[in-house]
Amino acid sequence: MQNGNDDQIRKMARMWSLFSSPLRPDLDDIGYLTARLGDAGLQRGLILGSTPELVDLLNRRGCAVTIIDNNETVIKAMEILSQTNWAQVQIVCASWLEEQEALHGAFEVILGDNPLLFIRYPEDWHKLLGILKRYLVTDGRIIMRGFFRPVVPVAFEPFVEASLNRLSCINTEEPSEEDMKVFANEISIIRLGTALTALDAAGIICGQTRNRRIDYAREKLAPLFPDAPFDEIIEKVLYPQTGRAGELVPRSMPEWQEAARLFEEVGFALAAGPPQTREGFPDVVRCFTAVKR
Repeated sequence: MQNGNDDQIRKMARMWSLFSSPLRPDLDDIGYLTARLGDAGLQRGLILGSTPELVDLLNRRGCAVTIIDNNETVIKAMEILSQTNWAQVQIVCASWLEEQEALHGAFEVILGDNPLLFIRYPEDWHKLLGILKRYLVTDGRIIMRGFFRPVVPVAFEPFVEASLNRLSCINTEEPSEEDMKVFANEISIIRLGTALTALDAAGIICGQTRNRRIDYAREKLAPLFPDAPFDEIIEKVLYPQTGRAGELVPRSMPEWQEAARLFEEVGFALAAGPPQTREGFPDVVRCFTAVKR
């Protein structure tokens, strides 16, 4: 477990508050998850990670919530950003890949916002899905959002130029609330693009290539948006991978069809919503449901 003091917790909460869709779930994503949960009462739900939007979703349904996250600083930061009370949330500070036998057969639903992005494909995906299957009751469901390798490869430099063109409408002298919303969204899109364009044929993200993409984007943005409040968003959203202990590093983004086959091999029946339409990468972001067979 990674421990953290109050200053680290506040800094983490501030940084995460600057992230926007598609890095964080938006209203459409939450709408999909809500619809897939259905109207039936849920007794117990598990969340991989401590995404506040997901904790709030289950808390509001009166569901007993358990989260698994190995970083105490992140957990406490996400609680700050939450809109519901976490007093009754059960917290398991552990890696998702460390099986918790006490949780076998405990949950009707497991939620996650892109947890598979941060583990190795296919070996750790296969291992984690097997663990999650054992946590679920019969006919239990996994409902997740994920990023997947685009069918048509994305070229990074034109991708950034398109984003800069969309940012050209922003009033940098006296930015409005809408200007800042647009800016945060575009920087979040660029961050996703740094991973999409660092993928090999197997869907593995090369950290060195991704860092070069981040450096390129920061160099392009810096002279156009050198001052507050823009510089803070650039600095805290487009940060390079450093290898620090506890750092959450994107590792894999296979094609959707490859990922779907793996779910089915482990023993899940899979259903997915259509890929979300995103500027520059229309087939990357998906919400999906996997039912234990």
